[in-house]
Amino acid sequence: MTMTTELENRIRNIKDIIKTKKFDAFLVTDPLNRKYLSGFTGTSGWIVVTSEKIFLITDLRYTQQANLETGSILNCEILIHKVNIVKALARILQKNKIKKLGFEAKHLTIYYYEKLKGEMPYLKFFPTENIVENLRMIKTEAEINYIKYAVDIAKKSFESIKGKIKAGVLEKDLALELEYQMKKNGADEIAFPIIVASGYRSALPHGVATTKKIKEKELVLIDFGAVCKNYLSDLTYTVCIGIMNKKQEKIFKTIRTAQELAISKIKPGVKLKYIDSIARGFIKKQGYANYFTHGLGHGIGMAVHELPVVSGKSKEELKEGMVVTVEPGIYISGWGGVRLEKDVVVRKNGTEVLG
Repeated sequence: MTMTTELENRIRNIKDIIKTKKFDAFLVTDPLNRKYLSGFTGTSGWIVVTSEKIFLITDLRYTQQANLETGSILNCEILIHKVNIVKALARILQKNKIKKLGFEAKHLTIYYYEKLKGEMPYLKFFPTENIVENLRMIKTEAEINYIKYAVDIAKKSFESIKGKIKAGVLEKDLALELEYQMKKNGADEIAFPIIVASGYRSALPHGVATTKKIKEKELVLIDFGAVCKNYLSDLTYTVCIGIMNKKQEKIFKTIRTAQELAISKIKPGVKLKYIDSIARGFIKKQGYANYFTHGLGHGIGMAVHELPVVSGKSKEELKEGMVVTVEPGIYISGWGGVRLEKDVVVRKNGTEVLG
C-alpha cells in the first residue's frame, strides 16, 4: 500500500464519520492529526474535510512544500492565505455551503473559536473529541514498520553507549552521546528529551538529564526514543554501576517479572485495565504497591503518548494493530527507582515485542 493510498483511506474514514455525525464538514487544527490525514509536515495550517473534498489551508512559506506533500491526494485542494487563516476558512465554508462544522474541542483555541464565530455567525459548531486520535490507535503494517525501525535505531544506539555508562560520567553527557548515536544511526530526530536519572534521581519518573555525576553502585534509569518517518519508539532501561545489592536486585526482578506477566496477557479483546492490574498486582504482592505511581503504559505512534492509555482507569479493549508500551516502575524517594519499558504490537493471536 502506497502512502497516497493510506492517506486516502484515512480521509475516507473521516468522511464516513462526518456522514454518521451529520456534519457538513470537519475542521482539523491539531498538527499531528493534520499530518496524519494529509502528509503535510509544515508547522502551520488547518484541514477541512467535506463529503467531497479535503482542503489544506496554510501560509505562503509552505506553498511548495504543501504541493509536494499533499498534491497527490485525491481531491485535495491547497489554499494559501497571506494573513488571515480564519478568513481563508470562511471562504471555503461559504463556497461549499457548510452550515454544520465539527471541530476538535481539545485543539481549537478559544481565540480562534471566537474569531470563527464572529466571521460566520450563521455557522453551527459541534465540538468533538478524539475522532482522528481513535483512528490513529490502529496502525497499518507500514506504520508498524516505521515504529520497528525507530525501535531498532534506539536499541542499536543504546548498545553503542553501554560502555560509557560508568562512574564519573555526567548524566547530561550520556544523554548527548545517546542522542548523537541515534541521529548517526538514522533517526530523523529524538522522540523526546532523553531521561538519564542516576542514584536518588532515578526515583523521578521523568528525571531529564542534569549535570549530576553518576556514581558507583547507583542505579541509572535511561528513557529514550527515536523518530523515523514521523513515527516514534519509546524504551527504558535501568542499569546498575557495578553489582546490584539485594534491594536493587529484588526491585529489578520485581519489575522485570511484572512486565513479562503483563505482556503475556496482551491479545485482542483483553481490557487494558486488566493488563495494568496484572503488573500492578504482582508489584503489590512484593510489597511495593505504593511505589508504582503511574499507568502501565500508553499508545505510541506519531506521538510519544497517544491513545490507548494502559491504566486502571482505561475503558478500552486491546485491538489488533495497536502499539503500546509496557513500562512498570518502582520509585522510592531518596533511594532510587527502576523502570523497564518495551514497545509491543497487538497481533491477531497475541503480541510482537519490538524492544
